[in-house]
Amino acid sequence: SKQKIVDEVIANLKDIGAINILTKDERHVTSEGKTGLKVFGSFDYESDGVSVKKEYINLRFLENNGIQNILFIYDRQNLYTAQIMERINNSIKF
Repeated sequence: SKQKIVDEVIANLKDIGAINILTKDERHVTSEGKTGLKVFGSFDYESDGVSVKKEYINLRFLENNGIQNILFIYDRQNLYTAQIMERINNSIKF
């Protein structure tokens, strides 16, 4: 179910030290028309006593009798992230 996938993403983020996790989800369609689930949002991460704001996108697709899962984590303040994410997203092919 969708909620189970969202819960898995949150658990994975907690496993790497994420706190204050905010989550949204929506249907995602690749440039090739493949449909999946996009779970995205933000969290805080402590590194050397400093809290860093991070954002994430998790894309999950059912394909070839298996699950394809792609997780992107990046600094919120990175000016080039949106462009990089768009290019990666447009290059997803099955």
